[in-house]
Amino acid sequence: MSVPLRFVSEALLTTFFPAPCRLCGVGLTNFSRLPVCQPCLDSIMPAVGAMCEICGERLAGEFLPPRCEMCRRHRLPFRKAVACAAYDGEVRALLHLFKYQGVKSAAHPLGKLLAIAIAKLGRELADGGEAPILVAPVPLHGAKQRARGFNQSELITRSALRQLRQIWDGPPLLYSPRLLMRVRRTEAQMGLSRHQRRSNLRNAFRLRRPEGAGRRRVLLVDDILTTGSTLAECARTLNRAGAEGVWAATIARAFRFSAAELNRWHFNGLEQAASIQHLME
Repeated sequence: MSVPLRFVSEALLTTFFPAPCRLCGVGLTNFSRLPVCQPCLDSIMPAVGAMCEICGERLAGEFLPPRCEMCRRHRLPFRKAVACAAYDGEVRALLHLFKYQGVKSAAHPLGKLLAIAIAKLGRELADGGEAPILVAPVPLHGAKQRARGFNQSELITRSALRQLRQIWDGPPLLYSPRLLMRVRRTEAQMGLSRHQRRSNLRNAFRLRRPEGAGRRRVLLVDDILTTGSTLAECARTLNRAGAEGVWAATIARAFRFSAAELNRWHFNGLEQAASIQHLME
């Protein structure tokens, strides 16, 4: 069987004129719709370490129950938020490539990361029974979606749910992209304080049908969790409509502390404790 001419042309192009990986700049050796090399994709690892059982923030100490200071002081409107990876390095670059440069082929690897995050909630969601769970991407305002050309949360949610089919054994996940709508255009959240973010988002969301979330469990999905203000406002909207419970899953989370910082503090703490013990002997 002869090799199609198109594949021969593509092979020659990648051999003699390799396009650079959009993350690291190394020439790509294989033709792909995604302009990112495999080593960059393979370097993306799930976040590890002790994390808050409610919002998923990294913990800088030992807490029982394992909750961050914010979640010990305030009750959040969602039951639990999980993320797959830290919002830095290749994850950050891949998300920027997807959202701001329109490389939609990045939805598949990003969807894989989101699927890993959703899978973390499997046991907890299963405890609520076998009724379908509504999976709702955080909506964009119509003007912003028209300008961007797509809602990144919708694309990665569809990709994640396709990839979850092979491993998910929890309650049915019902994709519900039209459950929520954004009725007010808000300012960019970057640079705003936590209080300003909440004020900026107040009453920005609404259910398309008031009864849409009544007595239903809802899984909110977004690309990044920074302070959690957007997810919290969506959850408040759903709770007011009578939702049985709201959870959240994101690809990445902007942690307050990096894993390296926590490891350094832990090492210094052990070293200091050893010095004190030596002086007491």
